[in-house]
Amino acid sequence: GFTPNDFIDCGPEITCLINNLTATPGECSASGTSYALTVDFDFQTNGNVTGFKLHSGNGVIGTYNFADLPITVTMPTSADSYVWVTVNASQFSSCSEAADYVAPDCITPNPATFNTLLMSGCFDMVYPLQVEWQGSLVTVNVDGQLLQYVTPVTSFPPFHYPVEIVYQGVNMTINSDVEFQVAIDNMDCN
Repeated sequence: GFTPNDFIDCGPEITCLINNLTATPGECSASGTSYALTVDFDFQTNGNVTGFKLHSGNGVIGTYNFADLPITVTMPTSADSYVWVTVNASQFSSCSEAADYVAPDCITPNPATFNTLLMSGCFDMVYPLQVEWQGSLVTVNVDGQLLQYVTPVTSFPPFHYPVEIVYQGVNMTINSDVEFQVAIDNMDCN
């Protein structure tokens, strides 16, 4: 059997507790490609635990000292509305806390609309095409006639899809309002 002399004294058990994690987004950068994020939390430890790692998504943002809290880091702009961050004590992966926050909208929306881009000549519709109007299909042959079917409630005429457009000399087939919006968002008409 074993005697008390056979056991190795590992010293006192080190405990670690992280709680009340806050992640507060700040201002967007002038370029719109990043924003400031201030991270703060309470921690308790009875051992030599001095630092933590900050994670977001699948990556480590950095390693920091508890003494430096709160910290402000630069986060890249993302299309995600909600972002999760996690802090882990450097020596104890089980000593962690996670929080989510609403990321600021740093991406300047394209103010271009179907009407403004069509009228500016950014793209051309391929005519004839059809719109669904008051239960009937109406054939449209020119831009001016098409624009009368756009209302303040709708972003696009009530197309009978698919329709074709020509953008920078390339014919594109559009199958839905969503697809049309994606195309408009990616157009560079300068």
